[in-house]
Amino acid sequence: MMKKLLNFLVFASLWGTAQAAPLKLTVHSDAGEALWYAYVYVNGRAVAVTDTCGVAQVPDEKLNLGDTLSVRM
Repeated sequence: MMKKLLNFLVFASLWGTAQAAPLKLTVHSDAGEALWYAYVYVNGRAVAVTDTCGVAQVPDEKLNLGDTLSVRM
C-alpha cells in the first residue's frame, strides 16, 4: 500500500575530502514517528530501504547532481 510522502530530512555526512560518503536519510511521519521499511528512490529506481529507526543510506555512486529523491511506503 502506498502512502503519500510525509516529511523527510536529509543529513549528509562527509568522512573526508578524498573519500565519498553515502547520503544518510531519516524518514518521519508528520507526527515525528520514524517510518521503517520505506523505499528510497532516485529518479524512480529503488536504491535503499529504511531500517527500524527510519534511516537509509544511499550510496554516493547512485547519486548525480540534479537527481530526484522520493520515498514510498
